[in-house]
Amino acid sequence: MIENIQATISLPNIDFLGEINVLTHAVIVNNVIKNYLQDSTYFLISAAIKLEVLQANWHLPGLFRAINYPSIDYDMETTAEIIFKLLEFEQQYNVLTKHAVNLEIKLNEVKVVSKNFYNTGMPQQLDLITPYLTVNPVLLLDKNSSFEFKLTLPPNYQKVQGDRLNIVGTMMVNLFVENNIKF
Repeated sequence: MIENIQATISLPNIDFLGEINVLTHAVIVNNVIKNYLQDSTYFLISAAIKLEVLQANWHLPGLFRAINYPSIDYDMETTAEIIFKLLEFEQQYNVLTKHAVNLEIKLNEVKVVSKNFYNTGMPQQLDLITPYLTVNPVLLLDKNSSFEFKLTLPPNYQKVQGDRLNIVGTMMVNLFVENNIKF
């Protein structure tokens, strides 16, 4: 008998900042769903999946602090002027100058974003769905979708107490399953 299960499933919490300079974590949507169903007698037939939350949380007191954040007037400046200021800033303050860590995100093995994170002096958070993965507030996936997160740290990076960067997320799923119990 085919059943329909609607659920909110949390993605595994990805906690970066170990002792290695490049860290990579993969999240395979099908495996997350299988883990959700593992203690049941259900066999997955199909799934409709919406990624509703994908958020980076960070506090990086171990990095040099960038002091010249660009001042941007989003109402008065053109998109080209804003992009130029941001690119100029990222050229001056980046992983090689020890002012940033870089997070690269691949969706289904295609690089979709590369984002620098800085020491702002306080904990920060950032929605990674909009505008980084899509212009919509949710991202539609299929059960074969996968994410890869790769963090690049500055050369000779020394983690200090309080340094953290983690990724959290949740998916809304509509699962069509077959119950394997035979009567």
